[in-house]
Amino acid sequence: MFGYCGRLVFAFAWIGSFAVSLSAQHMVGLKNGVADAVALSSEPRGAEVRSKADTLRLRMLNWKEQDFRSLFGVPLFRADGQGKSIQPGDGFARLSTEYEVAALPGLRTNGVAKDHTDLYEVSSSAGVEVFFGITGTPVYVSFFLKVDADFVLLRDNSVIDARLAWERPRFDALYREVDTLWRRNVIWEVDRDEQRKYLTGLNSTGPDEVWQAVKEFESRLGYHATTMPETVGVTSLRWYGVNNTIQAEATLREFESRGKPAKNVDVRIHRPDGVEIRETVGSNVYNFIGWLRPDGTYIRSESIPNWNSGIFQYGNNLELCSWYDARGKAVRREIDTNGDNLPDMYWEAGMAEESFIRLSVDKSWIVNSELIPDPYRVPDQNLRRIPIRRIPE
Repeated sequence: MFGYCGRLVFAFAWIGSFAVSLSAQHMVGLKNGVADAVALSSEPRGAEVRSKADTLRLRMLNWKEQDFRSLFGVPLFRADGQGKSIQPGDGFARLSTEYEVAALPGLRTNGVAKDHTDLYEVSSSAGVEVFFGITGTPVYVSFFLKVDADFVLLRDNSVIDARLAWERPRFDALYREVDTLWRRNVIWEVDRDEQRKYLTGLNSTGPDEVWQAVKEFESRLGYHATTMPETVGVTSLRWYGVNNTIQAEATLREFESRGKPAKNVDVRIHRPDGVEIRETVGSNVYNFIGWLRPDGTYIRSESIPNWNSGIFQYGNNLELCSWYDARGKAVRREIDTNGDNLPDMYWEAGMAEESFIRLSVDKSWIVNSELIPDPYRVPDQNLRRIPIRRIPE
C-alpha cells in the first residue's frame, strides 16, 4: 500500500519532447519513495527498460480518466492543481530510467480547470502516477515498483547493472498486469489475424510489400515503367498503359528514423482513362489511403498504423476513417481516442467541428461496412473494414 506526503518539489530542466516555451509548461519534480543517488534517465544500459516504459506511457496517454478508474479502481490519493507529484510511501521506488523532472502543460483555462494528479495501485507490487491536464486528459504517467528484499538502492554507479536487473522482470510484470486488466474490462479488440489477410499487396502497411505490388504492374498488366528524375534516397516510377495513358505512380523514400533505416511508399492508382481514383501516402508510423471521385474530390480516407514501425498505439485522437459528400465535404469521421485502433467516437456533418459523440462498435461504419450508404462506398468496400473479435476471458 502507498503512503502519502503532500510536500512539493519543483525543478527546471529541458526534457526531450516535453520541451516547449516556459510560458506554456509547468516544471514538476517527480518524487521517489527511496533515496536514490544516481539517475538513469540517460544511461545507455537502461535503454531496454526506458523503451518499454515509454511504450506503455504512450499507450496510457491515449486513455481517459475513466479508463484508469475502470482498470485500477479509485485512486489511492488525489492532488488537485497543476502538476502536483505525490510522494509514495512504504518503500515504493520510482522507475530509475525516468527523468527526475517532467515539463507539463502549465497554462490554465478561463473555464473550470480539471488538472490534478492521481496515484493508482496496479497491483500489490506496482503503481502508476497520472498527471491530468486542465482538460482532464492525462499529460504524463510515471511508474513505481515495490521495494523488496532483493532491491538495489542506487548509491553510486557501481550498482547500476544490479538495479536494472532487479527492475526488468518487475516492470515486465507491471506491463503484463496492465494488459490483463485491460482485457478484463474491454470487450472488443482488433482481430489482427483477420486484418492481416487483406492488408497485403497495395493494402499492406509494409513499404516493401507495397513497392513490390506496384512493380508487378509491369508483368501482370503489361504496363511499361518510366523512371523519374531522382534525388538521394528517393526513387520515383510511373506506369503507362494503352495510348500512353498513366495508370500508376509510386515513390519510394528511404531515410533514417530513431537511428535505424526506414522507408515509406506513396502510390497513386488511375483508371484506364488516366483519371486518379486512389492514393496512398506512406509514413513510418501510419499510412493514409484515400479514394477519389473522377472530379478529384474524396469519397473516403483512412489511416492505418504501420506495423513495421512497431507502433500500434500512436497519438491521441487518430482519425481512423472519414467519408465525404460529392462536394468533398466531410460527412462523418470515426476516431480512436484510447489507442486500441478501434473507433470509439464519431462526428457527423452539422455538429460543431470539435464535438464528438461516443460510438459503440455495432454502430461503426468502419467496423460494419454494410452500414455505409451507397454514395460513400468504395469498390473494395468489403475489405475496407476493421475486423473485431471478443477479447478472450
